[in-house]
Amino acid sequence: MPTNTTTHPTAEAFDYIVIGAGTAGCLMANRLSADPANKVLLIEAGGRDNYHWIHIPVGYLYCIDNPRTDWRFRTEPDPGLNGRSLIYPRGKTLGGCSSINGMLYIRGQARDYNHWADVTGEQAWSWDNCLPDCTKPRCADTGNCPILDFVAIAGGVFQMGYSEGNTNETPVHQVTVADFEILR
Repeated sequence: MPTNTTTHPTAEAFDYIVIGAGTAGCLMANRLSADPANKVLLIEAGGRDNYHWIHIPVGYLYCIDNPRTDWRFRTEPDPGLNGRSLIYPRGKTLGGCSSINGMLYIRGQARDYNHWADVTGEQAWSWDNCLPDCTKPRCADTGNCPILDFVAIAGGVFQMGYSEGNTNETPVHQVTVADFEILR
């Protein structure tokens, strides 16, 4: 590892410096710092995630294109959009885009992973090989819900479950569970 010989006398040394505290940066810093021998520095250009709208599912409406939480990028004007450009939200806060996405998590479909494995010739991209890494960060109080029981494991950092006072006895929930059991 290269050494900086011009460091300030009070500067700390780090084994790893992770730039960007979005989903990938936080995950990387978390995994690296799991080894107590590693000294990890995580740097984020945006602010803290203490804006109340970040923590409310519908809050993405107040976070996207807001200079407090979004870098406010736009696409180039597109002829197919009559010359218009679109907002291209990029989170400017701890958690990055995950903090302004409406609290949704989507990992993709098995066929996508298997397609990547076929195209690259690398079976490490297959669904069966990637699924354990996709489920590793999740945990849930599943409330005996077969859907959440299927997708959640203990010990992860993504919290999943029902909001307070909500039950799994709604008609929509019952139909969803029945459909899930058929697909399972």
